[in-house]
Amino acid sequence: CRRPGLDVESVAMDATFTIDDDATPTLSTVDWRAGDVWIRQTWDDYCTEFGCAGRSWRVRSVAHELERFLESGTLDKPPMRGEGAGSITESDRGKLFALLAERGLFCAVVSAEAPNRSMPTRTYDRARLDRDPQGSSMPAFLADLHRHDPERWQRLKCDLEEFGRASGLFDEIFVKHLGNLEFYPFQLEVRKWGKRRRGPRRNLIDAGYGVSQFLPLLMDLVSPSETSMFLLQQPEIYLHPRAQAELGSLLCATAASGRQLIVETHSDYIIDRVRMDVRDQKTALKPEAVSVLFFERNDLEVRIHSVRFDELGNVLDAPHSYGRFFMNETRRSVGL
Repeated sequence: CRRPGLDVESVAMDATFTIDDDATPTLSTVDWRAGDVWIRQTWDDYCTEFGCAGRSWRVRSVAHELERFLESGTLDKPPMRGEGAGSITESDRGKLFALLAERGLFCAVVSAEAPNRSMPTRTYDRARLDRDPQGSSMPAFLADLHRHDPERWQRLKCDLEEFGRASGLFDEIFVKHLGNLEFYPFQLEVRKWGKRRRGPRRNLIDAGYGVSQFLPLLMDLVSPSETSMFLLQQPEIYLHPRAQAELGSLLCATAASGRQLIVETHSDYIIDRVRMDVRDQKTALKPEAVSVLFFERNDLEVRIHSVRFDELGNVLDAPHSYGRFFMNETRRSVGL
């Protein structure tokens, strides 16, 4: 709920990324500010700093310490940094609650996806479940869900297979444990259906590079989670045109559910599908909720144009060069 004393329209967010050894950006800190209220989430040490009007505190675990602190106004033990026993005024607490509530920051996570995901292997060993931009934790997460939470696994399996069928990538996905004990290795398998019968189950490494590369991103988008923002770099890499177009529909559905998506793409199939789905009202996503920034190279400079869609799917405010390459290719194809 909105609380007095906080202008939610002026909330600003800054994210800081670090570059690891293989040049992949990894989220380091996120700062949220509204007037004299601020919150900083740090992923390196899983700490949260927050403050109001010159006073600041630092605690561990957004989901527990910070929530309990704001609910009660005190900490069971002094914060890692702060004043006295961690007391906070009612006014400051109201401002912080308002910032959290308006921006959905309880346990909020910004997910950054690298354009190249981890290489598939024929057999996986148990690994840590911490998320990373390369999606290397995806197999272990699926195996853990399959073994310990069958009901949730079935829901996720259905969502993955729904996109798999619509995109033509796969029809079924399986986790194959190579033993009954927790630490035993496992495999991931997928299967395609024919017109009259189902095909054989194939190991993920034999199913085509596009499936293994896209699966971590797909899992993040369809999984119910606390992630409120996705930063996606060229998610269409390794996907054929049909799958790219279907990804556009998935992005619309994800955005319509309340998550924010920032997508860097070179795919006209994605852009066109988003435009058509908004026009056809396939989801609750409205035209004004979609913004396209078109980068136009002019000699040695680059101009950025803000392109919009209307309710009929028309492209608004586009420069003359927008789509010109594809139109020229089409004219050449038909001999004009």
